[in-house]
This record gives sequence, C-alpha cells and structure tokens, in this order.
Amino acid sequence: MTSMKVDWAQRHEYVKRKLAAHHLQGLFEKLMPIIGTTLNGRWDILGLCDVGGQGLIWAAGDNTDGGKLAIVKMAFLPFHQQVSFGLTEIEAARRRIEHEATILRSFSGTILPQLYGLVYASNPLHLPQRGENVVANEPFIVMEFMQGETLDRRSRALYHHASPLYGRLEALALLAACELLSFFQSMFRNGEGYLYADLRPNNILVSEDTNHPIRLLDAGSVVSAHPQPGRIPPHSLAFLPPDHYADFSKGRHRWPTPSSVIYALGKTLHQVLTNREPIPGEHPSFIDPVLQCYSEQLVKCVDGMICSLYNDFDSWRSITEKLIRLRVVSGNAPSM
Repeated sequence: MTSMKVDWAQRHEYVKRKLAAHHLQGLFEKLMPIIGTTLNGRWDILGLCDVGGQGLIWAAGDNTDGGKLAIVKMAFLPFHQQVSFGLTEIEAARRRIEHEATILRSFSGTILPQLYGLVYASNPLHLPQRGENVVANEPFIVMEFMQGETLDRRSRALYHHASPLYGRLEALALLAACELLSFFQSMFRNGEGYLYADLRPNNILVSEDTNHPIRLLDAGSVVSAHPQPGRIPPHSLAFLPPDHYADFSKGRHRWPTPSSVIYALGKTLHQVLTNREPIPGEHPSFIDPVLQCYSEQLVKCVDGMICSLYNDFDSWRSITEKLIRLRVVSGNAPSM
C-alpha cells in the first residue's frame, strides 16, 4: 500500500480530544515535533494516528519503496510533564515496546501485524538533559499498516442500515469468533504460551486481507499465560469478568486467564449482535429481544462464553468446532 487519503487535521483533532478526555491537556502539542522527522533515513513520519496506554501510534511512509505505508509505534510517556517520570519509567516503557516487537516476530504470518523492524533512533521529545544515551536510543516498532475497519465500526454500520442486516451480523460474529479462537489456541499452547489480555471490538480489525479476514491490532495486549508479578496487564474494564472487575476497581490487578479471555470474546460478540455497549462489572443480558433474530445455536455459544463453560484449552477446541460447524450449516461464510 503506497497511498492513503487521511484528513490529518480531523484525525489530529480526534487525538487531541481523546487526550483531553484523559486529562492529558498539553501533551498533543508536545508530540507534534515528531511529524516530518525520518527514522533511520527511511521512515518518514506523516501523522499521529492514535494514542493508547502503552504507545503512540504514527503513520509513516517508506522513502526507499515508493512511500509504502507503515505503522510506527513508540512508548507512551507524559512528555508534557517531564518531571513526572524518570529513567526507571523510561526504561520500563521501552522494554514493553521491545517485548511487543518480540511478540510480533514470534507470530509472523498470523493475524497480528507483520513486523518490518525494530529501529533505534533519536527521540526529540526527551529533554537534552536526559543525556545522549537516553535521547538517541528510543525503540520504534515499524509494522504493517493493515487495511480494513474495526469490528465495532463494521457491526454498527450493519446495525444502522435502513433495517438491521441480522444475517450479515451473524456471519460477521461467526467469522470473528472462529478466526480469533483458532489464533488463541495457537498462542496458548496448552498453557505454556500466551493470552490476549485486552480483547474488545476496537482491537479487532475486519480486514481486506483475504488470507486473514480478521486481524488483531494490538500486539501489546499479548501477555504470558503465566502471571508476571508487578506488571499490570492491558485491560478494558467493561470486558473483564465481574470478579476481575471488582479486584481491578479496588486496585488489585488480576492476571488474565483462559476463562477471562473467552469471557471478553463473549462480551465482544454480544455487542456485535445487539449493538449494546457492555456495562463494566455486569454480565450482558440474554433476554434482549434482538437476540431472537439470530440462530439459537450461536446465542447459546455466546451465552456459554459468559457463563464460563469454555475456560480451558480443550473446551476452546470444542467451542471452535461448534462455531465452524454452525458457519458451514448456516452458510454464513460470505465476505464481509
């Protein structure tokens, strides 16, 4: 992909409002000097796409390959408040970026973005007083710019059609469930591998890639299946099981489990089917009349995810097989 029509003024206004909503006024202006810079003489930074809890997301063009587009991710820090963080916080944030690059490298060719490289370059956002070793050695992930739209955006468009397109919504839910569960099984490796900690519709891409019609946007949400003391896992409160939510609300950080991942998938699919935002700390309702517009088998599968019927590796395989059979029987396998 070598061209992209983006209204950067509009996009930047969205990012600015998002930062303000998180009480980070002033950060947006501090980030702007990155635009127009070039990483390692190759990647020209075009604009700021988004800001998350772990990273700053930029669009870049490859000046050695006709402007081929890529995503560049760097560690998030409150650069507008330099006195609020020190070398310990800088190193911790950089280690997370390096870990994400390792994950992308390990899962090359899957539904995660393709890694183009991990490059170290100067970061003009740091104060010179930090020293040359800090300023000149910022790690940047350069990865695939994936085409498509989020599961949230796609499902809402289908729901807000002249009349809701329930058949296509069911096909979309089945496609997402099958693709994600298959990938989660390959990651988990009978408890010795990884879990996806922050599953939600905005982290899932309905892709234009026919080989991978469903993609995951955030490799930073991939964590070890074994708890890591002292680390707060990525999470979205609305998609946590009620017991995890209760602990997080009290400052006790629970590590994700196979059961919590499937619970988040259930809440994600429920949102796709009903167009209703999940309520933090509460199970979604399965007496919603709109669920009668879908096959009983699919609704039962989603209900089972919420009720913790599929909370280990073997049950993941079982639910995946059920959903694949349902796709075949119902014929719900068209392109989205």
